[in-house]
Amino acid sequence: MAFDFDCSEYKKQQLQDAQIRETTILSVIAWGNWLVAGLSSGHLVLWDNLSTIHSSSKNSKLKLALHTTIYDLKIFNNLLLCGTDSGLIVYNWEQLVDAALNGSQEVAPLFSLPMSRLGSSTRATTTLPECNSLAVDLESGSVWTAAGDGIAYSVDLNAMKIGLHTNTLGIANSLYSVCVASSASTVFVGGESGYATGFDRQRSCEVVSNMEVIKSKAGWISSLVVDDNGQWLTCAGGHDNGTGHVSLWHTDTNTALCRAEAPAPIHDITYHEEALVSVGGESFVTYWDVHPSSGDSGLTAKGRTAASPTSLFKVLPVSLNGQKIRDANSKNALVVAGDAPLVDFYMTPSSKTLSLLV
Repeated sequence: MAFDFDCSEYKKQQLQDAQIRETTILSVIAWGNWLVAGLSSGHLVLWDNLSTIHSSSKNSKLKLALHTTIYDLKIFNNLLLCGTDSGLIVYNWEQLVDAALNGSQEVAPLFSLPMSRLGSSTRATTTLPECNSLAVDLESGSVWTAAGDGIAYSVDLNAMKIGLHTNTLGIANSLYSVCVASSASTVFVGGESGYATGFDRQRSCEVVSNMEVIKSKAGWISSLVVDDNGQWLTCAGGHDNGTGHVSLWHTDTNTALCRAEAPAPIHDITYHEEALVSVGGESFVTYWDVHPSSGDSGLTAKGRTAASPTSLFKVLPVSLNGQKIRDANSKNALVVAGDAPLVDFYMTPSSKTLSLLV
């Protein structure tokens, strides 16, 4: 019995399947009823049913190509901000969605900032131009970028132009994380140096705090979380020996209130329903109890939950009913992603509820 077999179509499908298997999800962001994932392949994947995603048996998605690895995603008003291997890229959200709905694979950005080493001349020969992390400063209407040249750049999102930038202090080869305490006008950065440094954006990025997070072992800082007042900073990252670290700091005194070690490098941290949650170079989500008054024992791992990827890069609290995360009526979930083509959802800390395929 004869049948039609399209060899070229078969090879094309095999290639697509292989690309999906090799996909790493480096960032995830929620926007209203949308969930957006940024991939190592240079694609954005969008789902538009976040409110029903946990109960739907079929979840459709849209995909757009940026042609550059996407490390971080943030939102400001109607803008999608992408930290990529080529620098900062800014898109109009409505144009992005319209393009995807109309079947277009690409859309023109509103603004792009190549990380072309605009600051210190001593780093003019660096080959690390990537934008590793983004932080939105709502007070000034700007976004800060943690760049591969050891400098944090700000971009005015209303004027679409470059603003302030930090100096390197001679200590950072590459920045991996940036966060902003808007009420305190302070920007914190961390990276390969092992220091978490705070800059005052109202005083030309003058250094206001400098915390030596890593002392006894060589390592790096990969994630920072700060409160709005800029007084409490949570730092996490890894050591060269393959372990991880997490610590809570009082920025006014440059004092570590409590520290803890992790069995693998930590890639991302966040606060979710009164607990600190971390993910890293292992297939587990870790929940931490935080009691600063207990000193060095004030950070303890209270539980671990298995995830689909073998290494996790992003953890994000999301609201499934459109409420603000901290509202009493918000129906919250935790989303994690990493070196697998899956986004995992956790409605409860004890077990995974579902996974979305990119």
